[in-house]
Amino acid sequence: MSKTRSKVMTIANALVKHGMSRRTAMLKAWIIAKASAIRTKIKGTSRRQSELEKLAGVKSDEIKVMLKREPRNRRDSNAIAVYAVLSNHRVFFIGYLPRALACITAPLFDKGCEVCTESFIVTGGFNPWVNFGAALTLVI
Repeated sequence: MSKTRSKVMTIANALVKHGMSRRTAMLKAWIIAKASAIRTKIKGTSRRQSELEKLAGVKSDEIKVMLKREPRNRRDSNAIAVYAVLSNHRVFFIGYLPRALACITAPLFDKGCEVCTESFIVTGGFNPWVNFGAALTLVI
């Protein structure tokens, strides 16, 4: 079976497990697998404002994003944590992938498929009363 087809079946099975019909899951899985990239906001950033404020002052080419699967997370067994690693090896915990995206990418992590990050940006913070946020582009 080809790599793409294997990814499609893994994604579709994860979607069916979360209550989607097999037909709709297959359609969505093909769209996701064929997409060049998926852009998403990172969840849980409101509790990590000091980390994001530090990252806002760093050039984007000096930040490497690391994704870590957390199968023992008690709130979500599909949780995928997002870490920012600076060139001086400082590591900042940023937040989590959204639950809907994590339920698709977690089975791929478990199978050993590579999920890469293409870009990472810190958003917001342009006024003292505006919180920082973060966005990420995933390549599945």
